[in-house]
Amino acid sequence: MQTITLRGKAELDIYINPRRQHILREMALHGRPMTPKQLAQKVGISASAAQHHIAKLVSLGVVAPDHTERVRGITAQYYRLLPVTVRVGYGSDAQDAPARLALIQNGVNEVLGGFAAHVRQSPPPPLEAAVSGDVLWGVARLTEAEAQALFATIRDFLAEHDAAAREGDAWAYALIAYPAGGQGDA
Repeated sequence: MQTITLRGKAELDIYINPRRQHILREMALHGRPMTPKQLAQKVGISASAAQHHIAKLVSLGVVAPDHTERVRGITAQYYRLLPVTVRVGYGSDAQDAPARLALIQNGVNEVLGGFAAHVRQSPPPPLEAAVSGDVLWGVARLTEAEAQALFATIRDFLAEHDAAAREGDAWAYALIAYPAGGQGDA
């Protein structure tokens, strides 16, 4: 999977836009190519606004045209997510750090909000039942090599399971790990 690191304010501004983030999330959840009209209905904007946002995402290399179909006499363009990982480059430019942190926070809040809605709507499963969602937190003590191996394992697993054609339900996730700098050591 290709990694795109956002560099500079122009790229960050394109990617950080809340409407574009919503469009990317809807495309990921849908799992198949979508038209601007379909996306507009999901996101609550006009088809022309959706087309504008899609063009910006195409310019970043995260979305691409997929195919066209005749729909009620009109040729509809379908777009797909590209198999890329976007790194916001947090820490790469101190001037953009607040915007990058806001993007990260919004992404985590989207997943947390979705999880909270899931918990409110779903009865708790019996303990022996299959996982229907979970949250883990805590502290793990890792060497630098172990931390790199953990992130590589997670990235490889997610890349393998990110294929739109793959069977299975869409699962939202937010994984956060950082070196806590020995906080709590006496």
